[in-house]
Amino acid sequence: MGAALIDGLIGLALYAVGALIGSDFIGSLASFIFAMWNHVRQGQTGQTIGKGVLNIRLVRLDGINPPGVGLSIGRYFLHIVDALPCGLGYLWPLWDAKKQTFTDKILNTVVVTA
Repeated sequence: MGAALIDGLIGLALYAVGALIGSDFIGSLASFIFAMWNHVRQGQTGQTIGKGVLNIRLVRLDGINPPGVGLSIGRYFLHIVDALPCGLGYLWPLWDAKKQTFTDKILNTVVVTA
């Protein structure tokens, strides 16, 4: 959650700057481009900027690392599964043995200490 918060704050800052100098569309576009770049980075290294700050990384349970760009971007969009049941998927790692969200369970990924 901490890494997502850091990444979200960066995206929010980019949105605000884009909205101030242009429009809401420009702010939204800047924020989206950052999110995609950040998840391409995660696919290549296992870390978004937020994960890097917190010294954690995304890994695949099948041992293929880094996880890959497609999986990383897909994971970004698949997090809707975590949000749908009243956000329960985001809380699931608190009591799950592998500390996985619903999305991590679907994609066979886990976040570990770097």
